[in-house]
Amino acid sequence: MGRSQRYKLLWCFSMLARLAFLTSLVVPCWAGQASSDSTNLLSNPGFEGPYRNGIAAGWRDNSGWADVDVDYLPGEDADRGASQRIISRSVSSGAIQFVQPHVRVEKGKSYVISLWMKGDVDGPVEILLRKHGSPYTTYARKALRVGTEWRHYQIQARTNVDDPAAFFMVRLTGRGELWLDDVSMKMQSQAQDAVARSGNLIANGSFEVGIDRWAVQVREAGGYRHEMPVSYLDVRPTLVSGDVPHGQHAMKIEVPRHGRMRITTPPFETVPGDAYTVSLWIKAASPRTVLVSLAESASGANSVVTSRVQVTRSWERRHFTTKLRPSSARSHYLIIEGSGQGTVLVDGIQVQAGVGAEFSPARPTEVGFARSATPPIFYKGQPIALELCLAIFEPANEDYSVLVTSTAFDGSQTVLMSARPTGGSKRKCLTVRHPSNQTGYFRLRASVRKRETVVDRATIAIGIVPQNAGPPKISSPFGGHARFNPTSLEAMKMLGVSWLRLHPPLGTKWFVVEPEQGQFEFIDAPIRYAKKLGFNILGSLDTTPRWASSAPSAMKSEAANGFRAYPPTDIAAWENYVATTVSHFRGVIDHWEIWNEPDSGGFLRVPGLAARLFGDEKKADVYVKLAKSAYREAKRVNPDSVVVVGAGTGHPPVRWIDRL
Repeated sequence: MGRSQRYKLLWCFSMLARLAFLTSLVVPCWAGQASSDSTNLLSNPGFEGPYRNGIAAGWRDNSGWADVDVDYLPGEDADRGASQRIISRSVSSGAIQFVQPHVRVEKGKSYVISLWMKGDVDGPVEILLRKHGSPYTTYARKALRVGTEWRHYQIQARTNVDDPAAFFMVRLTGRGELWLDDVSMKMQSQAQDAVARSGNLIANGSFEVGIDRWAVQVREAGGYRHEMPVSYLDVRPTLVSGDVPHGQHAMKIEVPRHGRMRITTPPFETVPGDAYTVSLWIKAASPRTVLVSLAESASGANSVVTSRVQVTRSWERRHFTTKLRPSSARSHYLIIEGSGQGTVLVDGIQVQAGVGAEFSPARPTEVGFARSATPPIFYKGQPIALELCLAIFEPANEDYSVLVTSTAFDGSQTVLMSARPTGGSKRKCLTVRHPSNQTGYFRLRASVRKRETVVDRATIAIGIVPQNAGPPKISSPFGGHARFNPTSLEAMKMLGVSWLRLHPPLGTKWFVVEPEQGQFEFIDAPIRYAKKLGFNILGSLDTTPRWASSAPSAMKSEAANGFRAYPPTDIAAWENYVATTVSHFRGVIDHWEIWNEPDSGGFLRVPGLAARLFGDEKKADVYVKLAKSAYREAKRVNPDSVVVVGAGTGHPPVRWIDRL
């Protein structure tokens, strides 16, 4: 497939219209518009016209080397006016690179990069400072997740070279649409000093409006052996009342055997170089250690500090103060995680600039949608009632009003509630009803105002789907991945998904079911539960255990896991695994896929010198041998089995198929 680079050719009518009243002034539409801020190292930061091929003056596309399909368009937004739109239709190889060239950077200097973005893009958006030309050296890089509403992003970068003509770059590798506006890059001494927001930065830190805004995960700990049994338990946090340090509620998590928990806040704004104090109240059914981290991403990557907190059976306040790195991000996450079976309770969570005081709520009034154990998916025609709770921390509340709106996927908006809570209670819960006569995806937003000022907001997304006609069909083209627990499987069933693929979860992988030669450990309950619900299941036969792998010795250590991608040293061991596994699940799983993404280096590797010299060709030989032997064994023990082979991920895919 050849490179497809498409542009929209647009005239700059908007600029000429704005100048029409200046009868004595003639401005060519290609003249460009300089930034009025002389400290900004970037020109035309607001993406005003003129436009050439849809790109604002001063900017350009640098994706000619890549296999991409991209459109550039002028953006006119009701909130921000002129802006730049980037529509990524496909990225087969390489990346979309939207750049401003000839940006001067100086060795040892720090720069503050500021921009507004919104959109819906698969994967992160990267902001880079990079050398123009070979060797392609990156001076600074930051990956950002962009939401569907305008948000201000700030990044601090430091360069270790002098470069009078560097690239400022916005880089995309996924499909979707991105909007940009008001991009600036200023030297640190010229950038406006940021001021840390006072008070608690963590909304709903004492769980008075439920667990809204908190992400809580319970997964397996220490490898994948117990992945499916832990997931099958469908562990979810609950609220407890009574003996709690703050307010009426605390959050409780029951961590199962072989489980680990992770509690994550939404991002909150921070100032690089400033000190912050993290505090929380915590107790457990049995003594344990938890890790409390400030991190630049929700995954825990780029942790600024991690504190090991000792937890006892009694409520105790744990806290520490840390100074952020001067070059760290302008927003952070608080992450609390730990492993081991038992009950953990948390309350009064706070992040505060400087040396923190005792817990205080982040807002005078907080609002949140109740989060139930069932997925927020409803059938068309089904009554929809959601609970919205307010926690009021001020003495008087007669000035408060609540507005709840629903925004459909097409942008149309409906007011669901406009009310003034009455009564003297410190906690009020309201019922929000949503029409169900239309299918689709809806975002509900609740805002609480004191007089005319918005005090707090909360959002929740719901789906309304048509009633499914009968059980999932084997001929259905709709499939996906799901955790094999009741909540996830119920959501998949309501969405009309018929096929579930076991990657993940990993319940039929070789290294899971035969960790030691001849010792098979099958995980039956979750898989049979999914089958009982009517799902068709595509099992995976792949990932070599340590004892059978042809990987180099260094990759077969206890700490490594790369051995799983190497084929077995003995094809007979592979055949025995296939026959035993297919036979065990006969009637439950009758469709099997041989290896995951076999053309990629991450999942199938070929050992030895020949692999380094002729890797792709040798890999096809290895894969065909695995597939043919697996087919014979699967058909021998289950004549009704269907074997799927060849599914690759490379670009273009026909190269891998040709080799097979």
